[in-house]
Amino acid sequence: MFQVVRNSPKPLGDQLVEEVSRLIESGRLPEGHRLPSVRQLARRAGVSAYTVTTAFQRLGAKGLIEARPGSDEVAAARAVPRAQVALAWVLQRPGVTAPIVGATKLEHLESALASVDVELTDQEIARLEEPYVPHPTLGHG
Repeated sequence: MFQVVRNSPKPLGDQLVEEVSRLIESGRLPEGHRLPSVRQLARRAGVSAYTVTTAFQRLGAKGLIEARPGSDEVAAARAVPRAQVALAWVLQRPGVTAPIVGATKLEHLESALASVDVELTDQEIARLEEPYVPHPTLGHG
């Protein structure tokens, strides 16, 4: 599933669009089925994240897939930067007492400090965590 032919004259993005379209039309990819993330599909198909992103955008424009909003939507609804939402999420995790924040500009530090005042709702947290699929920790055990 989600394979491309590297030496094909057809661009890799076109191949992905056609592959996902075929899977949907054949019923092998049923409505509501979750596609892999951009990074996961890029790794699986051996293409760049840009190729997958543009393929997903084209499939969305055709009405074949629908993006499930995450941090972009939460940040837009709150009118804050995504980085603030991400740090607010980290700060609300149990056991997190001192996150490490890198800042190269004063506004980065100010944004990080402002994230302390962002209290995410349970619904927002669920939306942010929806794409996450836990994996076992390797090398321990």
